Amino acid sequence: MWQFVSDAMSLHPSALLPLATVATLAMSCGQPVAPPSTSATSPKTPAATAPPLAATEMPASRRSAGPVLHWTVPGSAGQSHYLYNPTAGLPARMVFETKSTSTALVYQLAAGRFLGRDPRSVFVWDSASGDKTPLLAGARTSLLAVSADKVFFLSHAGQTTLGYNLGGKRVGYGRASDTLHAVGLKATDRAGVLFPRPLAAVLGLHEDSFLVVTAGSQPELWIVPADGTAAQRLAPLDPRWIAPEMHARVSPSGRYVALAAPHDERSFHDERELAVIDMQEKRVVLRESRLPTDSMARDSTLAQLSFGWHDDKTVFVNELFKRVFHFDVQTGGRSVAQMAAPETARHTAAPGRIRFWYDIEQMQTRERFSGRVPRRYGCFDLSWGKARYTGSSRLVCDVTDGSDTWTGAMSVSDDGRWAACTTPTSRTMLIDGRQKSAVMLLSGVPTKLRWLARPEWIASLSHTAVPSSCQPSE
Repeated sequence: MWQFVSDAMSLHPSALLPLATVATLAMSCGQPVAPPSTSATSPKTPAATAPPLAATEMPASRRSAGPVLHWTVPGSAGQSHYLYNPTAGLPARMVFETKSTSTALVYQLAAGRFLGRDPRSVFVWDSASGDKTPLLAGARTSLLAVSADKVFFLSHAGQTTLGYNLGGKRVGYGRASDTLHAVGLKATDRAGVLFPRPLAAVLGLHEDSFLVVTAGSQPELWIVPADGTAAQRLAPLDPRWIAPEMHARVSPSGRYVALAAPHDERSFHDERELAVIDMQEKRVVLRESRLPTDSMARDSTLAQLSFGWHDDKTVFVNELFKRVFHFDVQTGGRSVAQMAAPETARHTAAPGRIRFWYDIEQMQTRERFSGRVPRRYGCFDLSWGKARYTGSSRLVCDVTDGSDTWTGAMSVSDDGRWAACTTPTSRTMLIDGRQKSAVMLLSGVPTKLRWLARPEWIASLSHTAVPSSCQPSE
């Protein structure tokens, strides 16, 4: 049973290491504490809070202003979902319960509306009314991507079961038949079909357009603009290629796209097909068969082809611990060299204004902390599983075991001011990077701890800028 406490204590940054010094705040497992004041206060003065309000009673101005933190914990009916806005002056509230552990809120829309997904649908949840409205009623849907003004999702009509060779054994697999939809962020917007043909796979993004593979007996590669303008057919593809396991790499100039895929009549363990398509001339300019993979299949995960662009006209392929292949897409030339070290892509295409939903999840959690060298984001210097205040050497959060293994959860708000992280003593801390202070948000370790991205963050793509809000208030 979750209960709320009416006061909270601000901690001086020096008290964060070790975090065991917050033991005086301990309470029964899973209890959120009241929000900290967003202005500078004495560490000994409890922050004043309003009485707890039900979600339906929260003013719209407080629901929509500022970043929102989402987490889940086991509840009486399955999973209890909580939302917390540190700038609203209100306690965290349990907003709904779900039976499925896969249900999550993933994106913050305007005026207290949130985008969520569950095992069968993508939906909008309204915090004022408590209504959960699917984006496409009666259909099985999955979230694909979001931009500053649209949500992109797939509806699933079913699969055709075919087969492939896995170590010489014929194994069944499904070929999808999906439809690509788009819907605006306003409550009055309705979903529409962005591309009318059934799809076997969505491979990626290029200049705010989707690279897709059509379903059917003769698959084709198309490029579908996100703004709804006319789609273009790029090239036919081998019908024996397994589209759900296909990967794409766009050249630095954006002229070429390299595709790698398993062939359903060949080994899935160690062979892949490669094709390069000229997107200006709309034709295949390079084909290679039975290229060796750079990794081994484990459990249900298939080995992948390690490939990328050495420069704007040369594709490289790494063979596991052995050789590096280079293919010139303009002359058709091919070279092979002994591997000193695996090659990595030296050039990548510029990012667009659309983010796949899994990109958002990663950028809210591990993606920002992937480097060993600290990277500045807003009020924090971040590295793998660690956070420090900007310009400081003192750790304010460490969710590793002292090596490369994550043992907790950490997330930073899209404006760079707030961080939330778990501690070795099973507490979840809320850190204000502007005030350089912290409070215990709840005792216990929640799941799906993340700040929900907002449209303005997607629009800006300014993931390394230091917001002005990091300056301490007077």
